[in-house]
Amino acid sequence: MMDNRVWFCVLAIAAILPVTGCRKAETVTNPPVPSESPASPDAPAAPEPLSPARFEGKWNILTLDGASLRRFSEADPAPGIVFDQGRVSTYTGCNSGGNDIEWSARGFKATGLLVSTQIGCGELTEQEGVIYAILQGATIELANNVLTLRSTDHVMTLTRP
Repeated sequence: MMDNRVWFCVLAIAAILPVTGCRKAETVTNPPVPSESPASPDAPAAPEPLSPARFEGKWNILTLDGASLRRFSEADPAPGIVFDQGRVSTYTGCNSGGNDIEWSARGFKATGLLVSTQIGCGELTEQEGVIYAILQGATIELANNVLTLRSTDHVMTLTRP
């Protein structure tokens, strides 16, 4: 059970986060988005742009690079992300962060630096870094109620809570 000082710190960080981030994440190169070549008469039609409204709301992270995610305890919320009107936010199992994004025909990319809280995460640090890297830009697929985000080096699967 957390004592009152720890709860006060958690609540103080949660109150400050919407105003300013505690740190800047490492700069991560956005994944390359395949360029569309000029259409030839025999070429298939260009894909329809994604409808961001389909992805709005909360998604729980199922796997990260094929592995289940860890939490400090079962009492902690499940790691997840939220798409909300041109912004993506996350709870990684330790810290919370977010960034503004732009949608494209195949996915999204970050438009600025990701900001997050900076709580020491111990064994969750690597997991958190991979989540933040994917949120810098990813292709996106939705099939059978499973959302898949793919960056250059990583894959995350998610489902609605």
